[in-house]
Amino acid sequence: MSRYETVWTGGMAETVRISGDVFLRMGNLPVRDQCNTGILVDEEGLVLVDLPAQEPDEEILEEAEAYFGKKVTHLMITHAHGDHRKGLATLHRRDLTVISSRESREEIRNCYPSFEPENWITVKSGDVLTIHRRTCGFWIPERLPAHSPWDLCIRFPKEDLVFTGDFIVPPFFLYTYSSSWRNWVQALGQFTRSHGESLLVTGHGLPERKEKLVPLLERYLSLLGEAAGVVCAGQLSRISREPEEKLPDCIREAIRLSDPDTVFRQIREIHESGF
Repeated sequence: MSRYETVWTGGMAETVRISGDVFLRMGNLPVRDQCNTGILVDEEGLVLVDLPAQEPDEEILEEAEAYFGKKVTHLMITHAHGDHRKGLATLHRRDLTVISSRESREEIRNCYPSFEPENWITVKSGDVLTIHRRTCGFWIPERLPAHSPWDLCIRFPKEDLVFTGDFIVPPFFLYTYSSSWRNWVQALGQFTRSHGESLLVTGHGLPERKEKLVPLLERYLSLLGEAAGVVCAGQLSRISREPEEKLPDCIREAIRLSDPDTVFRQIREIHESGF
């Protein structure tokens, strides 16, 4: 599947080792509505990044604890879209420390009023925490929504990586239905200037180097914005049936970076989100 070492498979997902003590459970989005889950291993326990739906109850926690022989102690949430937080619906343990933005906490409480861990830490952009002697930092775009109203990037400087949630993902996994295209484009430039970490651990798809993925995503979003500007929403159904050679150049280039169905879905979402 990837250039990374597979450490276990199960639940229609594959868990790979990114570095010595950082792992990624590659979530099954089409079938199980699951994002990727980061797993950081320390002597004191396990730290998870994002928690998609778990069937049966607490599946993801239990498989990680069984494999590593350690307890999950912390759960970090990049944003509050369903595929990143639905696991909280079946989470009965209260002994976890949950870390999220204030906005994600409010949305999660709206979705799951009975979910109340013993310790819930809300963070803002620029905050730094130490978890199990591991330093992590947090970054939020200046203007939200970008991808979502809750985007939070989680930085691990020593490990030279950042968990980006869905703020930065490969083009195929780009969803713009709750986004602001203009905020997103602006925020990508802010991200590049603000982050020294070189490996982006994305919410969907494989990890990728910052110098490769960020320019690709900037170009791709630019093409989608150009397409939304020249093709009105009412024309999308007709134009999507045209031969590729008759499409506007911006759409043809975007298709080469993704695929036709994805590109036309994304253009439609940009229109619907108030482009």
